[in-house]
Amino acid sequence: MTAKQKAFDLIEKFKNIKTPIRKGSELYAYMSKDMAIECSIISVSLIENALTEYGNSSMELQNMDSEWRFLDDIKQELNNEKETPRRQT
Repeated sequence: MTAKQKAFDLIEKFKNIKTPIRKGSELYAYMSKDMAIECSIISVSLIENALTEYGNSSMELQNMDSEWRFLDDIKQELNNEKETPRRQT
């Protein structure tokens, strides 16, 4: 899976979260794409932070350069998507 595909996958997972409009309601609201992008960026940042904290206390992460680059690439794809102008429908 490429970073672009993973970024798209994260956005879609957040967009598909449905929340009842009111407690007990059968009407649901879905997350906007802009909000899904923001949540995806936050998620990737939290993963990076957790790995950094873990890595400071463990030598197991010292050879994970390609994984770090992949996370950076995902975050870059998400930021690119955030900056892409939306067409009005």
